Amino acid sequence: MPAPDGGRQKIVFAKRLRLPSRTAGVLQTLCMAAAFAEAGAAVRLYPGVRRGPTWMELHARTREDYALPALDGLRVTPLSGEHKGLYGLFFRERILADYLFGRGVFYARDVKEALFVARLRRRLPLRRPLFFEMHEILFRQRERLGGGDPARTRAMEETLLAEVDGIISISEHLAGEIRDAFRPVAPIMVSPMGYNPRIFTAQPDIDPDTPEITLAYVGSLYEGKGVQHLVEAMRHLPPRYRLKVIGGTPPARMKELRRQAATMPGGDARVLFTGHLPPRAVADELRGCHVFVIPQSSDVEYFSPIKLYEAVGTALPIVLTPLPTLRAALEADVNAVFAAGATPVALAEAVRSVVERPALAHAIQAANRSLAKRLTWEKRAEGILDFMAAVRGRSARPQ
Repeated sequence: MPAPDGGRQKIVFAKRLRLPSRTAGVLQTLCMAAAFAEAGAAVRLYPGVRRGPTWMELHARTREDYALPALDGLRVTPLSGEHKGLYGLFFRERILADYLFGRGVFYARDVKEALFVARLRRRLPLRRPLFFEMHEILFRQRERLGGGDPARTRAMEETLLAEVDGIISISEHLAGEIRDAFRPVAPIMVSPMGYNPRIFTAQPDIDPDTPEITLAYVGSLYEGKGVQHLVEAMRHLPPRYRLKVIGGTPPARMKELRRQAATMPGGDARVLFTGHLPPRAVADELRGCHVFVIPQSSDVEYFSPIKLYEAVGTALPIVLTPLPTLRAALEADVNAVFAAGATPVALAEAVRSVVERPALAHAIQAANRSLAKRLTWEKRAEGILDFMAAVRGRSARPQ
């Protein structure tokens, strides 16, 4: 792959990721690295490659699955990723070399990698620009869900945020919590997740009079995602309603959900489980669906609703649970219908309300076709690049 153009804004994407992977974090990293390059930056990324296909095969498959274009500005340097610890060592060696001998901005989205760069800034005479994308307040996550030492984690986050040049928060709600918890001096930009318009394209207006109405769920199957409530909601919907569950992680949960679906009349025929699929195949499965449902039931954990923006990209009518993160993302009865709660009955009622009011369904579809133009990964990258340039411009001015 050609070296990035020397005249472009250089970004070192300081994110550890091992390929192949099914995680949302890896999806977002690959899409954002490509979006930065597409928006004109020269980006370096250092994935670890596990044993299996050759790098060339894995690179081709990743580009195909994620619909990533060939970009001169994106330099992907594969490292040995078979052993997690060794990969971490190789990764940090690359970051250190970039810090000492390169130029440009360091962009991180995990505390450990960002803190590594922050400590280099404190210990070395060089002060490379550092921007941190926050998806959560980790110490509060540990207070709520357990695991790790919240006090020690808070100290790490405070050390990091005192050192960064700018913070990118994925929601206004999270930005408010960051300000309350840390009072950072660094400016905060709110930039929600995005979607890939090469994969997720707008569908035509739904026909509510069709013999079968198909609901779609996309994502992992963990309990907090609320899929079990959506499966149970099928008991409260007429027989012509079908549900397509697109996702298969963790496998044990899919087995539980299959057993749950089998207990309802016609369950095996009415609820389809596709298992995990790459993004292109997900988009294929969504064609012909009528309503996209996000039944998230847990507001304890922070989460990045990438699937919400992919849903907007499809222009399907959307049904959501009324969690603060989701309410902050879309407007009720304009871009989505919000259920009264996360219960099976509330979800069923919300689904019927949008299907049985075709004028509302079609208005939501029209609004989301317009909104989708502003929610692509490239638009997000352009905004973040502008933010970083503005912050660096302010810091370069004489005091």
